Amino acid sequence: MPKHLPISSGTARRQEPETLFTQKKQVWPPAHRLGSPETSIEAEETINRDGTRLNQTQAVYEALIRHNGSTAKELAYIMNCPDVNTPHRRLNDLAEMEPPKAFRGPARICGKTHRKATTWWVMSRAGVPIFKRGYVGDYL
Repeated sequence: MPKHLPISSGTARRQEPETLFTQKKQVWPPAHRLGSPETSIEAEETINRDGTRLNQTQAVYEALIRHNGSTAKELAYIMNCPDVNTPHRRLNDLAEMEPPKAFRGPARICGKTHRKATTWWVMSRAGVPIFKRGYVGDYL
C-alpha cells in the first residue's frame, strides 16, 4: 500500500480545504479497540506520526466533498484505493473530529457491493449535514 493516497487529480479546485488539515498537530480519536494487539497500537502510532493518517483523511474528505452521499466502498472505488477499507476508517475519523467533518446518513444499496450500506455526508461549518448529492464545495 502506498504511504500516502493521492489528494487531488491535478485539476483546479474551487476552494481550498478547511484549515483543519493544515494544522501541525491533529488530535485523533483512537483507531484501535480496547484489547487490540500491541502491533495494532504501534501501527496506529506510526500512521499518526508519519502523516499517513492525516493525508488519507484529507484525501477522503476531498473525495466526499466531490461525491457527497456516497458509501465508503463507492469512495474507495472513486479514489482507486488499494485498500478498500481505508475510506471507511478515515470517514469514521472525520465523524469523530471536533467539530465533525462528516455525518453518517441513511443507508441505501451501495453501487459497488449491492448491499445496504451507510451513506456519508459532509458537515457544513455551522455543523449541519449537507444533504445534497455530488459536489458540495460551494456550500462549505
